[in-house]
Amino acid sequence: MLVVHNDAGSGGRIGRIESKPFRRYAFGSLLNYVDEVHQRNFKQKLLECHSLALSGGVAIYDKEQLQQTVVTEKYDSVMCHLVLDHGGILSDDFFLTLRKEFLKENGVLLNPVKSIAKDEVARASQFALETQTAPCVIKKNDNYNAPGTVLQMSTQAELDAWLEKTPAEERAQLVVHKLLGYYGTAQSKMYQLERWIVLFDDLTVNHRCSDEFYIKSGTSLSYYVRDERQMASDLGHLAQSGYNWKGRSIDCAYDNDNEAWDARRAVLKQCRDAFHFDYVELDVMRPAKNEFVVIDVNQTPGPSYKNRHFRELAVKLFSDALGLSPEPQQESALDPQVIEEQLSRNPNDAALRFQLARRYQELGQLQPALTAYKQRANLEQGSEEERYVAQLEVGRISVQLKAAEPVVLGELLGAYMLRPSRAEPLYELACYFRSRNNAAMATLFAKAGVQTPRPDDQLAVVDSIYTWQLLDELGRAAQLAGDFVSAKDAWETVLKRVQAGLELPADQLARIRKDLAQIAKSLSA
Repeated sequence: MLVVHNDAGSGGRIGRIESKPFRRYAFGSLLNYVDEVHQRNFKQKLLECHSLALSGGVAIYDKEQLQQTVVTEKYDSVMCHLVLDHGGILSDDFFLTLRKEFLKENGVLLNPVKSIAKDEVARASQFALETQTAPCVIKKNDNYNAPGTVLQMSTQAELDAWLEKTPAEERAQLVVHKLLGYYGTAQSKMYQLERWIVLFDDLTVNHRCSDEFYIKSGTSLSYYVRDERQMASDLGHLAQSGYNWKGRSIDCAYDNDNEAWDARRAVLKQCRDAFHFDYVELDVMRPAKNEFVVIDVNQTPGPSYKNRHFRELAVKLFSDALGLSPEPQQESALDPQVIEEQLSRNPNDAALRFQLARRYQELGQLQPALTAYKQRANLEQGSEEERYVAQLEVGRISVQLKAAEPVVLGELLGAYMLRPSRAEPLYELACYFRSRNNAAMATLFAKAGVQTPRPDDQLAVVDSIYTWQLLDELGRAAQLAGDFVSAKDAWETVLKRVQAGLELPADQLARIRKDLAQIAKSLSA
């Protein structure tokens, strides 16, 4: 990797490519940790870091700043870290030259950010931040503010007096922004700010609360939160990171306010599309319910890399993004006996127990898989979604092993009781009882499933069950029971969704149409 920067304090010679450790630069501490984990687990370096220092304080960085640099080898990845706090911008020619002269053909260019002026950032989040009326905040139009440079105007008279006494040339270096209150401040009686930590499309929020208007990490109480729907993927990243996480906290809470997270992610997408940052921290206000305004971009991320959650997550996300994912472990590491040995030392390791069950299932060893899934389902610790999936697989495997009907019913209902928001057990029960010509039971479970909306869960959600398969099972069960009207209604609903764009396998669509035609004959007879 080549890090291109304009940090005059780094000691690098301008325009010379030199070998430098990651920890000397922004992003560096996090990438250095990624590399350490990779070396510890796979006995090889993930990234070699070189540095290219450019002059600071340049108004426009274009290809001229790169033309004198001698490139002896092209790089798999180039990371741009040019501080643009004082209004500097990067031109298209700058990035074109980086891609042409410094990157290999399929190399990755990280953080190709042209500009991070505050007003542009606010416009990217589709909010009119500038104002000429009080109450307002006046600050420098760059990306660094000290408390003494931020003015708060409560009344129009104060603002008018300031405008009258401040020379035009000084005002040109300042911006006047709306004074934004954070939604919920009245209840907490504290100033609040959200610091968004972005790793590519991944988002974590550091909530900051302070009794001072000028909120800094040293003067505020802060805590990290993530979208509860990300929990399953977080656990997956954690399991693959190689970090020694057992017995520790990942230092992050989960929030299930889905509407707020959807609104945050919409704003994040707008900003990423506009500025193309890959790892950055954003200062965000929430002036109204589910309304988010990005007011600042921090190209030099703060102490988030010290947070255990980010260290673990970064191993996976950076490796994937750079196309340098750790090499697969040897097949012996996937041998169930290896996992069993690990479990003998940590019998209550829920994630490892789930991994063992999955591995037995992949190998077609259903009885050991059934036992391991049962053991995982009996563990209350770990992911609730994972526990539910384990119990669901117990039911499915019981069907495959032709267990007695009361056993199948009990196991699948057990999965449903763990997570009533999920319809997969109801679908399995509807299929099971239809296959046994028990139309009444099949109809009962299919009707309950059809009334269950698609959940916000992430783990093993089968979208087709919610969009058409339960309706199809209802039609088939009703047809079996001789209730042709209910069957017709169910299948016609499926066809309406197909007309609206839902895709079905061709053979299933043909069968449904054929069954509908048969029902039409029965109803007209």
